[in-house]
Amino acid sequence: MRTANDNYGVHDLSNGVVLSTKAAVGQINETKFFAREGEPAYPVDAGPLVKIKKK
Repeated sequence: MRTANDNYGVHDLSNGVVLSTKAAVGQINETKFFAREGEPAYPVDAGPLVKIKKK
């Protein structure tokens, strides 16, 4: 795996395809809940961004 300038993880696959992936945060919500250590809990909506291209 190599890292591109735009923070995508880039994978050169054996079939000649270059697969680039990164996580994209959509929304962060505040709640009234706390972890055992006392840190506030924030549910995060995230999903992958994927680029696929032939060499």
